[in-house]
Amino acid sequence: MVLREDNRWNPIGRDWNFAPDVIRNLFVDREDTLWVATVKTIAFLRRGSKAFELAGPVGRGVTTLAQAKDGRVWFADDSKRGEVRPVPTAGHNSYAEDPAIVEDGLFELLIDRDGALWITRHDSGIVRIRYPERLGNRKLGPHDTELESFNEKDGFTGGFAYKLLEDHEGNIWVGCSKGLVQFRHNQVVPVSLPPRYQKLVLRAGEGGGIWTGTINSKPLLQIRGETFLVEKVGEGTSSVFRDSNGDVWWGCADGIWRQRGTQFKYFPMPQGAEPPNWIYEIFPSREDGGLWVRLGDFGTVQFKQGVWNLDDRLRLKGVPIRGPSASYNDASGRVWLGFSAGQVYVLDVGQGNSSGLSQESLRQLIMGYG
Repeated sequence: MVLREDNRWNPIGRDWNFAPDVIRNLFVDREDTLWVATVKTIAFLRRGSKAFELAGPVGRGVTTLAQAKDGRVWFADDSKRGEVRPVPTAGHNSYAEDPAIVEDGLFELLIDRDGALWITRHDSGIVRIRYPERLGNRKLGPHDTELESFNEKDGFTGGFAYKLLEDHEGNIWVGCSKGLVQFRHNQVVPVSLPPRYQKLVLRAGEGGGIWTGTINSKPLLQIRGETFLVEKVGEGTSSVFRDSNGDVWWGCADGIWRQRGTQFKYFPMPQGAEPPNWIYEIFPSREDGGLWVRLGDFGTVQFKQGVWNLDDRLRLKGVPIRGPSASYNDASGRVWLGFSAGQVYVLDVGQGNSSGLSQESLRQLIMGYG
């Protein structure tokens, strides 16, 4: 190994605490640390230092190094059986404490901008793990569900896969025995839900998660990546609203669930409300902390601090008494209400004013925004 300095190539050897050997791979991580894989070990040089440190022994076939989102540097080794795992470091038993993927034919690795781990395979196709940081210390084989395999049955016709490259647009290119294969970057990925989760209600959660409800007799789901947590509440969900205090209100077939952080409280449907009792819409009222709730075909009534007021119904000139079929809260605090007959109303919650818009004037208003 040599270093270019002042138009000269200077050999890197024992004065840098580096034993000359066959170099298999070089890699610079996000902290500007240089990692060097030889046929015996992996060493690293911190930024500004002139003394290499030993990371740990590895096999003779290290092909690539890459850094994961959590900062760990991974390596791929195609000697003996294919193996991909984090680099061993001093005082840390990588074999016992870190995850690993062990499968015949594994060759090179790449960690993309989203943190997914891609691995090429000699025996055709590639493997992807979307969240390697969640593996703990598990050792994965070819049949583990975390491994997404792409081969001929998935439309991958590249033959034996060798090289991996991510371009500036986030696309993944795979060099294969039959040419190049491109995986286009896509923020939309499928999520498989349990049976009978249809006609969904969705809400954005914290940290990139998604909350999901269904009008069927199934509870709420908290989805994070490829995993989901089944709650014990929220069956028959038909609407959801998050108020200015951060409380989330889930409208269900027989009442409302209030979600405050991880705690849920149930408010049953009031007596006297005529069926069907689906809660189609929830939106804020002029009352501080109050809500308007559309109870099926009964009407849109007041709900505040757990108390229903069936006598206080939303009444807007020229619109159906039952209430809106859609609602939207904009950044200024106004509430937009859409009705099945084609009307749109704007409620200024802070001032208590309302105004109606015909279909034509609404169309002109939207065009004016452009």
